[in-house]
Amino acid sequence: MPKKSIGAVAMGAFLILAAGVWWYGIQSARTADASLVAVTQKLASVESDIRQAQARIAARKSEGAALQARLTTLHSLKEAPQAAAPTGRIQPKNPATLTASDPKLRELYLKTTRANLMVRYGSIYQSLGLTPSQIDKFEDLATTHADDLMTMRAAALAQGLELSDPGFVALQKQSNDQFYTAITSDVGPGISEQLTQLQRTQGAQGFVNDIDSMIATGSPPLTAAQSSQLVKLLANNTPSYQKGGSVDANAIDWNSAYAQAASVLSGAQLEAFQAEAQMFRIAGKTKQFYSQQSGK
Repeated sequence: MPKKSIGAVAMGAFLILAAGVWWYGIQSARTADASLVAVTQKLASVESDIRQAQARIAARKSEGAALQARLTTLHSLKEAPQAAAPTGRIQPKNPATLTASDPKLRELYLKTTRANLMVRYGSIYQSLGLTPSQIDKFEDLATTHADDLMTMRAAALAQGLELSDPGFVALQKQSNDQFYTAITSDVGPGISEQLTQLQRTQGAQGFVNDIDSMIATGSPPLTAAQSSQLVKLLANNTPSYQKGGSVDANAIDWNSAYAQAASVLSGAQLEAFQAEAQMFRIAGKTKQFYSQQSGK
């Protein structure tokens, strides 16, 4: 083969080899770039996960610290001695303060509270089909909650605060919210919902109980169905309840309520309703009169 041909073949082979190396280099660079992008994205995802985990840990620590602070406050209030009365003056103790400061009275109060839970909430236990274990858990939570509320009230009164003080109201609401959260978690959402409804209609239930006690002897007492209907009827005729709050017996539209009660009650029952409603009307007008007088 001529030397020129050999040289051309060699040059061609060299160019092909060079092109292959160049192409391999490009492909390797592309692969490296893609790998770098993937690694960068993975690192960013890991960093995001770490930040979220750190945020969750910080939130849990904050919640735990707040709860621990509240529990510490409650325990210190239970153990703190009552402030001595000024010399020469006898300070009558509020029942809540007296009960909270006397271990025997506190124990008796809590036992009585727990015993009354079955009477007060027995119908809810039955309607929800709660097991004995669920009932015990609920009554444990309810008794502890009652103890906490009594402690807070006693502490507020001992410090000269009104129970309407915004700080006390906020602390009491926080305690109530935690109580209902615990019930939902440990017992079930059904009882939490029914308890909330019971609390909202408590004013109406008290009125219905008073009606039942006023019905003339020998006349039929209110049935469970009538009582339930009256509670709903009174609640629906109360502006505060319609706005999502609780029944205020002093704000019930008695004229409308009486007209509707006529389809639920009869005879002595309706007379007792009218008599009790009249008492609330008079009490409301008396309160309004003295309020106007004090404002002059």
